[in-house]
Amino acid sequence: MIEINAPGAGKTPGSGFGTQVEDINLKGAITGTYADANNVMHGFLRTRQGRVITFDVPGAGTATDRHEGTLGLAINAAGEITGAYFDSNYVLQGFLLLTGRPQF
Repeated sequence: MIEINAPGAGKTPGSGFGTQVEDINLKGAITGTYADANNVMHGFLRTRQGRVITFDVPGAGTATDRHEGTLGLAINAAGEITGAYFDSNYVLQGFLLLTGRPQF
C-alpha cells in the first residue's frame, strides 16, 4: 500500500477531507483532489516516480464555506486530466488539462 498525501492537504480535524485519489492510468500516474486547511479544493497529479504536482483551474472559486475549487477526476495514458471545478458563483464547470507530455 502506498499512502498519498498532497502537499497542503488539511490534516487536522475540521480542516478539510484531506487527499482523495480518483484515477490511475496504466503508466502509474494518479490524479485526485485534496482540500486545504481552509476547505478549498485543489487537483493533484502523482507521477509514477512519486512526485506530487498540484494544480488549480484558472477561475476556480476559493470560497471556504462552499468547498469551491478544482477536482481532478480522471487521467488517460497520455497524462491528460479531466475534471471539474466550482467557479466563484458556485457553478460547476468541466476542464481538460492537456499535458502534451506522455511521461506522466
